[in-house]
Amino acid sequence: MLAQLDFIFFVYGLSFLLLAAVLWQLPQRACEDIVCLPWGWLALFGLLHGANEWLDMLALSLGDTPLFRLLRLGLMVLSFLPLLEFGRRGWRQLGGWAPGAWWIYPLLLGLAGLGVLADGAAGLNAACRYVLGLSGALLSAAVLLRAARRKQAASTRLPLFLIGSALLIYALVAGLIVPQAAFAPASLINQEAFLALTGLPIQIIRALCAATTALGGWLLFNRDPQQANSWLRRSLLPGSLLLLLASGGG
Repeated sequence: MLAQLDFIFFVYGLSFLLLAAVLWQLPQRACEDIVCLPWGWLALFGLLHGANEWLDMLALSLGDTPLFRLLRLGLMVLSFLPLLEFGRRGWRQLGGWAPGAWWIYPLLLGLAGLGVLADGAAGLNAACRYVLGLSGALLSAAVLLRAARRKQAASTRLPLFLIGSALLIYALVAGLIVPQAAFAPASLINQEAFLALTGLPIQIIRALCAATTALGGWLLFNRDPQQANSWLRRSLLPGSLLLLLASGGG
């Protein structure tokens, strides 16, 4: 399974990029019975995080360097910010209280930065996943699941539930099961321990979550086949073909 890790990273990244491509179209369409959530922020997360996973694939295939590792870490941290912002704005849009951006982001980034003091880059990676990734994915999942409960049409409720449920699981497998670091809980609950216990790389579970979010986004956008059909032919179908070709080559 480890031998196929580069392909897993490919699917992982492609799924989030497809999610971004679909969600970026939603704000341009009439809301009607669809929830008018700040989809652009979730799309930006998909774009940045998908790109980060493809950089991980390149590092695995072509080799890694300290500078490239730092670049990927920075992109991962950056990708979690729009995920958190989607949750923050979406929760407020649904009538809940959300902290102001002017103080919550400096506070969270400061807390995440403490990981550097504990264990350098590995500590920063783990701390950012805890502080930004876990909280952002949980809040975004709560927004989508809450929105799903408000919708009566199954064509809207099911996609929202799919994306929300996938992000809820993703919060645990990407924000709680982190790379090993010198402080708890990362010293005990980490990717290496998961691999030793199950024989599976945690990236497989993350990739499945990413693929589920992409499916939910596609269903959400494809509620009106007449409006979506031509765009899907130009964008999603070539992406699916690329995935099939890569699968055959793997």
